[in-house]
Amino acid sequence: ALTRSAARTDSHAYQPHRGTAALRQAWAHSYQQIHQVSLDPETEILPLLGSKEGIFHLHQALIDPGDVVIVPDPGYITYSRGALFAGGQPVSLPLMAENDYLPDFSLITKHSLSRTKILWLNYPNNPTAATASREFFERAVDFAQQHGILLCHDAAYARVTFNGKPAPSLLEIPGAKKVAVEFNTVSKSHNMAGWRSAVIAGNPQAIQAFFTLKTNQ
Repeated sequence: ALTRSAARTDSHAYQPHRGTAALRQAWAHSYQQIHQVSLDPETEILPLLGSKEGIFHLHQALIDPGDVVIVPDPGYITYSRGALFAGGQPVSLPLMAENDYLPDFSLITKHSLSRTKILWLNYPNNPTAATASREFFERAVDFAQQHGILLCHDAAYARVTFNGKPAPSLLEIPGAKKVAVEFNTVSKSHNMAGWRSAVIAGNPQAIQAFFTLKTNQ
């Protein structure tokens, strides 16, 4: 199937910044089918050249010098590097075994909270392999709403599970799209790392800011 697709002149070429309408609709269909999440392909979905591109560049679109970005520790280094490159300040939030490798939001100091723009989550987690429940995601959405923070969920491993049942999406939580975006990719779910195909989905304002940056690179 990959070989046949690569031979098609209508599918292998430079793509528009927003990807094709068919690709956005396919991501929307996937979220509806797997997570029962309804997404608008025009405003709530933006294809990416791999999730790493999106994770790094989202900081450049949203972070001003001095803004705080809360990053899980241990965690993917691009969360911190993207924040630093934008002039932001990454602040580590430890993932401890005694808390099932879930972050304890009460550990974020008031000083950091006042300057926090982004809080990163990553479940199923790399490198701990911890998973997060809907109840945890509900608490995270409530926390973001209370403090005006954008939740960014790196869900690259959402379909890599032991029982074949996908892990929950942050976007399943009512109200999540008001305060959150989620990154998803076929690199892990379909063993297509070299094809660099991913998506950012959720909050339309954050996606529009990202799109503005993307079109001016």
